[in-house]
Amino acid sequence: MSYDLRIWSTGALREACPLLTEAGYIKNADTWAHEGEDWQATLSPSVAVESEDIPDAAMQMLPGIAYLTEINIEPISAPEKTVKATLRLCKALAKELNGAVENPQEGTVQLPSGVKKVAYNAPSGAEKKQLSLIWYFDPFAFHQSDKIDRMIDLLELYMPDALPRRYGDYEPPQYKYAETGKSHLVEFLKTCDFPVCYGTKPFLHLFLSVPNPEAETQRYLENGALQPTVDAQSPLGRKLTEYRCGKIELQLLRDAFLQPEWNLAVKRLFAEMSKLLQPFCAEIIDDESSMTAAAYLEKKKKRLIRSWWWRGIPRDMGYALLLNKTYCLQWRRFHHNAVQLFDGFFSVDCFGETALCPLQKKIGSVPKKLAAPRNESKTAPFFPFRPAAALLKPAFDEAAVETLWSSDKTRYAEILPLPDGGGYHFRCMQLEYDDFQGVYYWAPLDPSGCSFFDTPEKAATEAERVLSVEYA
Repeated sequence: MSYDLRIWSTGALREACPLLTEAGYIKNADTWAHEGEDWQATLSPSVAVESEDIPDAAMQMLPGIAYLTEINIEPISAPEKTVKATLRLCKALAKELNGAVENPQEGTVQLPSGVKKVAYNAPSGAEKKQLSLIWYFDPFAFHQSDKIDRMIDLLELYMPDALPRRYGDYEPPQYKYAETGKSHLVEFLKTCDFPVCYGTKPFLHLFLSVPNPEAETQRYLENGALQPTVDAQSPLGRKLTEYRCGKIELQLLRDAFLQPEWNLAVKRLFAEMSKLLQPFCAEIIDDESSMTAAAYLEKKKKRLIRSWWWRGIPRDMGYALLLNKTYCLQWRRFHHNAVQLFDGFFSVDCFGETALCPLQKKIGSVPKKLAAPRNESKTAPFFPFRPAAALLKPAFDEAAVETLWSSDKTRYAEILPLPDGGGYHFRCMQLEYDDFQGVYYWAPLDPSGCSFFDTPEKAATEAERVLSVEYA
């Protein structure tokens, strides 16, 4: 058995290494070796690693870890002074390679002095260019699952600086994560419609705009909002007629994204968040809030501003674009150039490139059948969505002489004349939720014992009784 030490770093060991030479190591092919009287230390070349290979503690310490360098001392019973000397060498190498030292025997991961956790140069001046990482996804299961908990765990592991340093209902945020902790943050995000979240530089803000169909529908019902006079221009009216997706946006300083270590870290975060949220579209673009007033107005004039009212793929592209299989198969050039990030999801990006290059040069313009139209009242010709509350508004029968509602607005009955005009009957409907399609709809309620009545008043009396009965 051997005594093992590992260096997790953003840089790789070079062919010539004065630190190793000075410590008495001799290079033999790809490895370095140092022999004592009854022991030998061997250092292997740096190997590229994937995010799942990196210990959680090291991942949290440094963004952009890309390499592993191992030193093995044989036997494990080597003299203590040899182990200490090798550990000092590892720390010196970690400082040079910008890395952390893992000691599996002691179960520790340490960041040597002189290695900076945040290795980016903050831009000077008042105006700092920013990027936005945005995920658009179907929101119906977000509040009903553990995705909020897992999202916070994911940020904590892959990018702790993106975690909300401060958060609350308004500006400036009233809660501090260091004081309240993870549990409070998770519960807050589950109940707050529009949280305000500040990150740690180079991350700035985290925006969560995710509808909660169950809670919102309950509010609509309590407010009697299912009446046929809903204002189509109000948020509720749009809710009934347009598709509102889940939208999570993370702002990042642009200069950090251009640095290799942060670029790799952002790439991993973008992929892991996509695996969690399963977005039908995700992108990295220039942040709209950091534009000049003139640039923002021009973009708004061209109908290029993003929102959670999804109408199609944005026509102006940024530096990374991810699409699900449904969209990808509709765009031949994108599909040809994309890589499958994980099962059913494909992406094209400029990660690792020396200059940010808008994706249009790689994949062309968004096809007209997929692109969000300039007319904000329309959607793309190919539009595989419908709003959660699209069927909330009942299709009232014009022949009804009276419409009755249950007290909780989840049932209604229409008093209708018989086709031959010889009496009256009623039709009952109840609100149900299709958790597969993510939509609410009105379904017939067919109670037993109902028949025909000679007056509308008698039909209404029986209908009221039916509406008041609880059904399993």
